[in-house]
Amino acid sequence: MKYTITHTGTDWLLKIWEPAPVDSARDLPFLYKIKLRFSSEKEALMVLDHYKMLYSGTSHLEISDMGALMAV
Repeated sequence: MKYTITHTGTDWLLKIWEPAPVDSARDLPFLYKIKLRFSSEKEALMVLDHYKMLYSGTSHLEISDMGALMAV
């Protein structure tokens, strides 16, 4: 899993993707790619932490915490 967090001037952009080689069955160099915008870097880092835990197979961020975060 790769990621970037960038301040756009108005918000924070979190991009997360899974690199994959381009071949005859795949035109783009990733399995998936998501882009999420947040009003603060802290929010972006919280969601990134959640994705990292899911990616590694563990999670301690509760679903209710994610819902509250997304409502901000």
